[in-house]
Amino acid sequence: MLGFVKTVCNYLADACGPKRGVGRGGRTPIYGLQRPPIMDNYPTVLRIATGATIDESLPIIAPFYVTNARSQLQVSLDPSSSIAAIVERFVGLQVIKEDSGALQKRLASFTPYSVMTIEGERGLEPLLAMHWVSRLFCLDEAFAQNFMKSKKWLAIAPAPSRL
Repeated sequence: MLGFVKTVCNYLADACGPKRGVGRGGRTPIYGLQRPPIMDNYPTVLRIATGATIDESLPIIAPFYVTNARSQLQVSLDPSSSIAAIVERFVGLQVIKEDSGALQKRLASFTPYSVMTIEGERGLEPLLAMHWVSRLFCLDEAFAQNFMKSKKWLAIAPAPSRL
């Protein structure tokens, strides 16, 4: 799993930041990865339950930890988790030790961007690094809906009427 985490981090080192494309006629396309929404009380919450393993947890923590999205991740750590000591060693990572009841009560007080739970039952099936990251840092729905309405999108012109 360490090799997969290193591959994801290497991908991020290469893919982060805005990229300029090569356009014709003076047009310059810009593209790149987006971070989760930067809003107070709108974090990604990662629940690490009692049976979770470090092999399941690190591939999710690492993309946040090595990027400027670190502040947007809250790790809800079950106090009886066998990996608690390892997770708590990540300096600057927001780790909240709480049982599932406390987590549910806390989740009722705000709207998280997403909640992911690792329970240790499914294991982890690695994907290509770019696909793995795109599952964690996907577009916010409100952003997508607003951006899709932009007049900047190229579209097929309606055919002129023949009447």
